[in-house]
Amino acid sequence: MEPPAKNTLLCCALLSATKEDSPDASPHAFEKSCARKTHAKTMGGCTPSARRTLLLVLTSAAANTVSVTKQIWSDSAQSAIAAAKPDWAAADRGCVATIASATPPYLSYDGRDTTKPKLCRVDHGGEVDAEKTTILAMVDSPQYLEQRGNWEAFLNKASYCRRTRRKFYIWIGVPPPSILNARVDAPWARCRDKARGNANTLNGVKNLAFLALFDDPSIDKVLYIDADAWFSSSDIEPESYFALTDSDLLGNQNRVGGPKIPMNGGLVFARRSEFTQQFFALWWRGRCGAHDQLPLWATLFAAWSAATDGAYRFDDEHFKKYSHAHAEAVSLLQRDAMYIRQKAGMKGPYDGGNFSATGLLYDVPLALPHVLLLPSAPVGSLPAVRSDPVRSRPTFVCHTRIEKDEQGQCVGADVCAAGRCDPFLSLTKSSLAVGRFVLLGFFVALNAAVLSRRPALRRRLAERVLALFSGGR
Repeated sequence: MEPPAKNTLLCCALLSATKEDSPDASPHAFEKSCARKTHAKTMGGCTPSARRTLLLVLTSAAANTVSVTKQIWSDSAQSAIAAAKPDWAAADRGCVATIASATPPYLSYDGRDTTKPKLCRVDHGGEVDAEKTTILAMVDSPQYLEQRGNWEAFLNKASYCRRTRRKFYIWIGVPPPSILNARVDAPWARCRDKARGNANTLNGVKNLAFLALFDDPSIDKVLYIDADAWFSSSDIEPESYFALTDSDLLGNQNRVGGPKIPMNGGLVFARRSEFTQQFFALWWRGRCGAHDQLPLWATLFAAWSAATDGAYRFDDEHFKKYSHAHAEAVSLLQRDAMYIRQKAGMKGPYDGGNFSATGLLYDVPLALPHVLLLPSAPVGSLPAVRSDPVRSRPTFVCHTRIEKDEQGQCVGADVCAAGRCDPFLSLTKSSLAVGRFVLLGFFVALNAAVLSRRPALRRRLAERVLALFSGGR
């Protein structure tokens, strides 16, 4: 075996030195990086993965890292809950929405008053099992909900909830700008993505909906799903994913159709608990510009630090801007996941498999304090939650717009195929069929009445019909 290049040895030496100076870095990251360097055949010094690790470590060592103790988390959460309660309590939670018309789209609820947000229970016309997971969606207006694609996805959700006997809620509206755009920096997330005039968007309002639902003690589990996402099959139910773990939050990593991210905010499983109420209040408090995933990831890392009572430290520079977090959050978690698990005293099979080496959850979930990150792949007999690189395999949910085809896995046009929107669209089709039959009967009767009063016309018509059938003979 060739000896490692001089620059490679230097890289490992730098990593080793930084390891002693940076207590927040995972020791496994250094060991694996140096092992890769020892076997490197190139003369370029550090391999790309090693350079990434070194950069992260050096950045963390040079910057002011944050340590979130249990007390800091508790105090911050208490403040965030107190601040958020008036926001979600102002919503009309007595609203009941009905599908007044599937075609054309029309959702009926209390005169469609949009002066304040509403958390509406969707009356899908079926029985409800109170023990089953509640489905939650969110839009800013009924007009947005009734747009093509969004409406079909809504009917799909209503149909799924009807078939599986579960509650379905939809949050409609946004708080006034004075509330939506308010932002108080958390100790671990100093937002710098909200430039002057760059308002916060609707995305973060899902946290208010979660808090409002969990204010009802009869609701134990909630699955949030984006307005344009839909269920591909009713054979799979969210309870099966909850059964994988006792974690309070479940989400999935994106690795299909976009950059790698720690957790997707478009599909969130949550159990009612003290932690989830704290988490959603802190996520809402951290709203920062055009996306809600930046404060989501920042709050996750803060929760994991708190679970170690501050032993795990992280650099909050990664979470000041969405562009930074998008580029660096997965690398940070890749480096530190095993260290977090160790410091939190976590054991069990869901260790992420080769996540520490690849940054991807291929087939093994990653269990971290309070959170289970699901892979973009099947887990046992369960399909991938929302995306799978193996296109021949189905997924639980399709996050595919009606005009798109995810290479055959999630065809947007199939959102209402195979009865996925029954009985709402099927009832409409039946009504149209009946209407066409009645209209045809009307014209037949009208023509019969005219012919009965005009014998000459009747004779000419009979002669033409006879000539038509006897022509050529």
